[in-house]
Amino acid sequence: MGKRLPVSILFLALAPLLIIAVHAKVPAVIVFGDSSVDAGNNNFIPTVARSNFQPYGRDFSGGKATGRFSNGRIATDFISEAFGLRPTIPAYLDPAYNISDFAVGVTFASAGTGYDNATSDVLVSTTAAVYSPGMNIIVYIWYLYYLILPIQPRSSINFF
Repeated sequence: MGKRLPVSILFLALAPLLIIAVHAKVPAVIVFGDSSVDAGNNNFIPTVARSNFQPYGRDFSGGKATGRFSNGRIATDFISEAFGLRPTIPAYLDPAYNISDFAVGVTFASAGTGYDNATSDVLVSTTAAVYSPGMNIIVYIWYLYYLILPIQPRSSINFF
């Protein structure tokens, strides 16, 4: 009697094919989180939790430190690219991008963010509490507002 392949192993072997066969369209990747997915928001707020210097970014396109706490792209960048979107997700506070860039993906993540507001208070000045968990939602609501009704530039709003 021959050995039979367990169903779970067969499923794991075929799962990638099933995922490739699905042609669902993901319109955007919206990211919330801490330093593991911060794409550079902390470069634009008064905090000591930054990664805009070497060795960060040495394997990133151009070898430039972008504010990602990584030597290259981060997990959310790879996820965005896997969905057929841009290969990197921009930081919301980066002035090099505008609301049309954010239509396909944006990260609100900030190093030092935690479940407790006290976590962000340690690393971020009190005038920049934008990345406490509650304020993260407020920034997201502004993003939605300007994505749907782009009336004024986002730079005219001061969250600090």
